[in-house]
Amino acid sequence: MKVIPLALLIISLLISCSGNKKPEKVSIVGTWSVVEYPGESFYIPMEYSGPFGLTISEDSIEFLSGFTNSKKNPTTGKHQFYYLNNVFPYKIEADSILIADSLAGPWRIEKLHSDTLILTDKNANLIKLQRIQFKQHENFGYDQIIFSRSGCFGPCPNYDISIKSTNEVLYRGSNFVSKIGIYKANLDHKQTRTIFSKFNRVDITQLSGDYVADHTDDEAVSTTFLKNGEIVKTISDYGRVGPKELVWTYVSMEYLLDSLIAERTIESWFPTITFYSFSNDSVKLQLEQSESFLLWGELRQSTITDTDFPSDYEVNFGQSTKVKDDMIQQIESDGQYFRIQVQGKQPITYDLGYNFVKRHFDRSDFEE
Repeated sequence: MKVIPLALLIISLLISCSGNKKPEKVSIVGTWSVVEYPGESFYIPMEYSGPFGLTISEDSIEFLSGFTNSKKNPTTGKHQFYYLNNVFPYKIEADSILIADSLAGPWRIEKLHSDTLILTDKNANLIKLQRIQFKQHENFGYDQIIFSRSGCFGPCPNYDISIKSTNEVLYRGSNFVSKIGIYKANLDHKQTRTIFSKFNRVDITQLSGDYVADHTDDEAVSTTFLKNGEIVKTISDYGRVGPKELVWTYVSMEYLLDSLIAERTIESWFPTITFYSFSNDSVKLQLEQSESFLLWGELRQSTITDTDFPSDYEVNFGQSTKVKDDMIQQIESDGQYFRIQVQGKQPITYDLGYNFVKRHFDRSDFEE
């Protein structure tokens, strides 16, 4: 993937009916979302073509879709994605706005009104943006946010990351990322607050739980929100076609990967499992990837017990072939206890201390 060299983006202002009056930063401060663009290649080089938007403050401009690139890992020979800065300082000189070290541009502002911003790109295409207002929903008070990317038919990253309001991070990288394996970290409170505030802009209670693109071979992004230890909502977004305000929140998680100062864990034996569903003779509870990672993270902290229990569910699962775990033959559960049968060994029963199924799901979440 070709990257445009870092450059100084110069946006020249055309001041109509105002002589040579210098532009004021306050006139453009806010968040702007693209409404119309007739050209063929508006989006800057990124791993995906996300909804374009800008947040302009008094001294910086944030590109809400982010910047990414890929490079070949010299050890594995595979491509991996890494994330570039998306917040840049700017200043005003004469009739131009100067943005240092930006990957986008050059643009020129043609019109600037209270709710409309019209730019011209290097090919003289007009780009129309409208001002949007974010509302912080502080009352949501999430305890934990889990973000997962499934990979795709190609070099899309495949990983899971959980962030708790207590600053604890658990990460599992599977494919096409710089960190492969299981990592733990602690953020400073400012980092955690910044990430959670991004998600608090979106009223998830008003969103669908499932967004699906009209094409194939793409990735699924799933995000699970917990409050008081219970799942509030999980949103699956296949192809990143969810509302732009939701898609923009993904960037805060994605940028965390390369900036994360994390310690790779030396695990006591616990298998690297992806839990797909709980099923019995008549019903099935399908888990999204982020919900599966929640369960996996809880199980790796559970206790081993010799308690006998009725096997209400057979757990359908996948096991990574890239991690040298013992191969699992079967998993049975009642929602609290999980009996894992490993080939050639005695089964091990793990006790979560609570019923995962009953705490997080209703009967209506099961399919016949």
